[in-house]
Amino acid sequence: IGGHGDVFSIWGATCKPDRPHPTGAARCLPSENRAKGGGEWNHNLIEADQVSATV
Repeated sequence: IGGHGDVFSIWGATCKPDRPHPTGAARCLPSENRAKGGGEWNHNLIEADQVSATV
């Protein structure tokens, strides 16, 4: 529920998700809900080259 873990582009960049968004939006949704409760931290590893980024 909500936008926990959504990846989206800003400042004129583009995003083409590897799994289509249900509403057609140019954003990538997480494949599973792995959000932690209040007071806990979520960590994501983002690897990028000059063309693409992988979370």
